[in-house]
Amino acid sequence: MELGKKRLTDPTLGGSANDKSCNSCHADGKGLEKASDNKKLVKVINQCITGPLKGKKIDGRTAEMRSLKMYIKSLQVK
Repeated sequence: MELGKKRLTDPTLGGSANDKSCNSCHADGKGLEKASDNKKLVKVINQCITGPLKGKKIDGRTAEMRSLKMYIKSLQVK
């Protein structure tokens, strides 16, 4: 989970070559509180990575993606 939190602020996520990170749009995970319920969370994360971040998709089976998913799930409002 710590890796996921760290990668949320990493502008090199998915090989991105710009200075944006997930945190640019989702400061401290804001707006991701309900994302963990999305059955296509990996796809949604990759859409952000390949879109605004201009990076490449991350395989859903990697530790990096699993950590991102765990961190996003930790933000869930109870």
